[in-house]
Amino acid sequence: MTPPTAAQLRAARALAGLSQVEISKRSGVSAATVKNIENDTKGPMHVSVKTLTAIIAVLMDEGARFMDASDERGPGVYLNRASA
Repeated sequence: MTPPTAAQLRAARALAGLSQVEISKRSGVSAATVKNIENDTKGPMHVSVKTLTAIIAVLMDEGARFMDASDERGPGVYLNRASA
């Protein structure tokens, strides 16, 4: 799977009902970094794997599921509350 895009991360956070500050607190990543990633200031590809993994883990804990471009429906994001 390719890393999610900034738009996918924003959408996943919105679907999960979390603020950037909540993502920051739960992931251990600064709120400024979360904002920069979501605004595509440097893009998800320009952050460390550890940082991106921490953010994705929080979103996935809330049920967010990412689809990449190779998925017949992707790229995109959906919320699976059953796994949250």
